[in-house]
Amino acid sequence: SCKPIRKEMLPKNRTPHTQARWRVCCVFLLLALVIQIRSVLMTGISSNNAQPQQQRQREQEQLHSDNCKTLILHEGGHWEHRYASLNNESKNTMFNISSVHDTYLPQEIDWMAGKGWPERWSECAQLNKDAPLMYKSQLGNQCGSCGVAGFKPSLSMWVPANDTAVTPNDISAQPRHDIIVSPSLRLIQRLAESNNTLCFAGDSIDFQFYDALRHNLIRQQFLQNMINISISETRKIPVNFTHVGLPPYHIYWMTMDHIKETIVSLEYNWGNRATYSTSFRFFKTYGWSPWNTLFMEECDVVILNLGLHYEAHTLLGANYGRPKFLDDFRAAVTYLVDFVASRKDRIAVWRSPLPQHFDTFDGHYKQGKNCSLTQLKSSQNQVIQNYNKATDNGFDTFCEVQESQSCSRGLEHVCTVNRTSMEYRTVYKMLVDDNCTDRLERFDGNSTATGRILRWNIADLFDVPQWHFHNADCSHMCYVVPLYEAAFERLGLLLPPLDRFP
Repeated sequence: SCKPIRKEMLPKNRTPHTQARWRVCCVFLLLALVIQIRSVLMTGISSNNAQPQQQRQREQEQLHSDNCKTLILHEGGHWEHRYASLNNESKNTMFNISSVHDTYLPQEIDWMAGKGWPERWSECAQLNKDAPLMYKSQLGNQCGSCGVAGFKPSLSMWVPANDTAVTPNDISAQPRHDIIVSPSLRLIQRLAESNNTLCFAGDSIDFQFYDALRHNLIRQQFLQNMINISISETRKIPVNFTHVGLPPYHIYWMTMDHIKETIVSLEYNWGNRATYSTSFRFFKTYGWSPWNTLFMEECDVVILNLGLHYEAHTLLGANYGRPKFLDDFRAAVTYLVDFVASRKDRIAVWRSPLPQHFDTFDGHYKQGKNCSLTQLKSSQNQVIQNYNKATDNGFDTFCEVQESQSCSRGLEHVCTVNRTSMEYRTVYKMLVDDNCTDRLERFDGNSTATGRILRWNIADLFDVPQWHFHNADCSHMCYVVPLYEAAFERLGLLLPPLDRFP
């Protein structure tokens, strides 16, 4: 190694030029030593960085596995209802649920305690200008009232399987602000922190889900103080197919002419007061509408459903030439697989059709029939109504059950599809038939695609006849907070950790 050179150490015959060469030697040796030390340090840093990343991945996988097991228990649960008679102020009619003040507004608590009922529950009226009021607020195309004969308010809770039974107690428990009680808000947190956009694509039932999510978030502005929530008015994004070089699909009956969007910002009241934003949208899809998919490129999570616009027994579509449900289902699955396969950060979800409770032998719609109060309970070998049976048959025919996790059977499918099939109404077939050749480039290359579709199975949650909108409308629901919160709780358990899709 080089030592510092002193003048007396130089040989008498050594010149200043020789001294300079010694100095250059020392510089190069020191540089080599620094480079070697830096290389060792960087290797250690890289190893240290990899360890937390691997640890986080293991934690995420464990979290997803735990959520999956919790989801199975949730799907095996049941409703518990507690009713109070009008003007009955007994304290022994309510659940021991300490979060009640973070879930319900004061007027709703009075209703559930039997005080201050309106003359008619079926009357459509918004009684609270600030927060949407349960049983009385607009929900999709329906005014949101609970108009089934004999309806009464209740304190209701979905109790997962193996959960401890709830016992009646005083409703005046103190509010809790140390946790986020609302599953809707927790879902939006995950979407905002991962910068993901959620899109509902379906019929008027899906419009109700869009509105219910909005309502639940607006209510949380008043019911909790951990997060400051800013919510936009519903924005209507115009859709004009001819402006993007397509035929005027909007001339068809019930075809989408705008997209509904809500933008949400969250500011946390702790730590560095971080702010996150997200949005969720509704795409009107009354029967399979491949042209709508051209406007869904900005979506990260797509929730799709087909159902009520196909006749329940023939399973023929009501719109677009009366197509077969199974053909349209296959086309929709083909789109969802292509959607997730085209970018790694996308998630596709199939929502189960919800039960109808008309006074018929199987509950399906028949003109002139009113609602029945009979539940359509499913069992291990029986699903709720024909639409869900047809959906199960479709997945069994076209996809494989994902067995990568012991608890995932029936919750996710891996499907391989032909993106360029002309046998049914695929997006590709639509573009070819309409001579939209400039949009076919994305189908060049491999004609097959493989992707995962998650299944949001919630028909059992909605098997509550007294929560329908009206005696003659046994398809749509009124605005019942615990109903939609339970549905979004199940969706949150179904979705994988979203930060795996940055």
